[in-house]
Amino acid sequence: MSDTVKWRALLVLVFMIYAVLFEQSWPWGVLVVFWVWPSIREGHLILWDDLFREDDPALFWFSSLFILGLCGWLVLSDLLPLLELFL
Repeated sequence: MSDTVKWRALLVLVFMIYAVLFEQSWPWGVLVVFWVWPSIREGHLILWDDLFREDDPALFWFSSLFILGLCGWLVLSDLLPLLELFL
């Protein structure tokens, strides 16, 4: 067993607990962006199957951009009402 503490993993778990307890959707959007962004850089997206940018670029980019769009919607759906309070 490793003696080092996995701080990033613990931070993600705290972030997820916060999202569940306070019924927030924007943290899920942020977490999914952190999941998808390395996949876009590497050209390998895992949905139900493995999608490779070289093998099927149209499906890879459609899936990646669709997921990023959903992330944007999750973040904006929670944060835009808060912005209305300040405008």
